[in-house]
Amino acid sequence: MLTVGIYGFNITKVTHFSFGTMFPTCKSISEIIKKMKSRDELHLTAFLELDINDANECRDILFHLTAILSFIEQRPVSFGYSLRKHESMGNL
Repeated sequence: MLTVGIYGFNITKVTHFSFGTMFPTCKSISEIIKKMKSRDELHLTAFLELDINDANECRDILFHLTAILSFIEQRPVSFGYSLRKHESMGNL
């Protein structure tokens, strides 16, 4: 299982997909809107937990999701590095 940060995507609810789950970093729409106002910075807005073990398939999903989410937001969306063993979504 691979967990990566999502920067710049507006999400406030946990969302499940066939390949994994997106978890928002905050559930307050007003807080997300404040973060999204800056067009020059990308803020950590969610985590994506992939339920796939194949590294090539994970890279492929992240590549396509970057394009899809950027199109939805009409601004850049980026995926960060995967969490290390001592890190979790709650302790960053």
